[in-house]
Amino acid sequence: MAEPRTYHGGAAPHDVLGESDVEAVMDATFQLMGEVGVKFDPKSRAMDPFYDAGCTISSDGIVRFPRDLVQRAIDSAGRSVKLWDRSGEDFIEFSDGHTILMTGVTCLNVLDLESGAPRPATREDLATITRVADALGEIDGICVPCKIADRPEVEGEIEEFVTVVSNTTKPLTYLCNDSRALEAAIEMAAALRGGPDQLKERPYFCFMVTPLPLNYLEQNTDHIFLCVETGIPLFPCTTSVGGVAAPVTIAANLAHCLATDFAGLVFSQRLEEGSFVTCGSVPVFIDPATAEMGGFPEMVLAERAKSQVLRSLGMPPCGGIAGVSAGRREFDRYNACIATATM
Repeated sequence: MAEPRTYHGGAAPHDVLGESDVEAVMDATFQLMGEVGVKFDPKSRAMDPFYDAGCTISSDGIVRFPRDLVQRAIDSAGRSVKLWDRSGEDFIEFSDGHTILMTGVTCLNVLDLESGAPRPATREDLATITRVADALGEIDGICVPCKIADRPEVEGEIEEFVTVVSNTTKPLTYLCNDSRALEAAIEMAAALRGGPDQLKERPYFCFMVTPLPLNYLEQNTDHIFLCVETGIPLFPCTTSVGGVAAPVTIAANLAHCLATDFAGLVFSQRLEEGSFVTCGSVPVFIDPATAEMGGFPEMVLAERAKSQVLRSLGMPPCGGIAGVSAGRREFDRYNACIATATM
């Protein structure tokens, strides 16, 4: 890409935590992983690496992690990775210090360009949004911006990858539920590169593993296996909803996000030390007045705190709320309030 943007120097990041606060968040994360644990499918292939690492595992698959094991995994994980464009000639770099902007992520609905009303997303919507993002110089890479709502899941997920590849030359982030879709994406990316070894040398996409908070399904561990063995960079990424699936306080919600991410990181490092994994979980909050996902100021503060914790570990932060907007919804709600007030 063009000259990489950095956030060191005159535009240094704004740290919202004191040094002791960073340590307190890490201590809470280690305690959560060691005493409460993270659930994995007991039938998954993750069990043997965890047994071998000295984890305590319950019969229903709850893994409790020794603190030193988690710390070793954090220390051994790759600190940077280059993600190459479709031609394999240019790249963006994920590392502490670079600012990367990518589109996101798998919206089920879009606003119709003619009526402005929400409707299920289509393949044409996905292609159009991808082409627009491809033309914007400030966008460094493309994640699947919307789903193809009318396609069966596996076929639809494969078609989403094909559609994005066909409409941008930029590096990609991909995510899917079915491992068969990931296998197909890896096979297509390897064909574009000229073979699996070339794909390992110049990865075309990174993959977002999407566990539930503190809960990895078998499909999630299958994704990690596939990515580690083929050299695809990994981003564990859960949405931890404070007040629903996690405590409502910012610090406790953040600890749930980090514990979920670090569990995937430990697993990846047990498979191959030095493989690239960074943390991408998003702490969000429930709005008690509407039962909708809300709390945008809290989300921003939690995201900043998460980034600061990861920077303290030398890990590149990955955030999920840059550019998030509920502008149209809030505008409609504002108009509704005005109409009520003037009746």
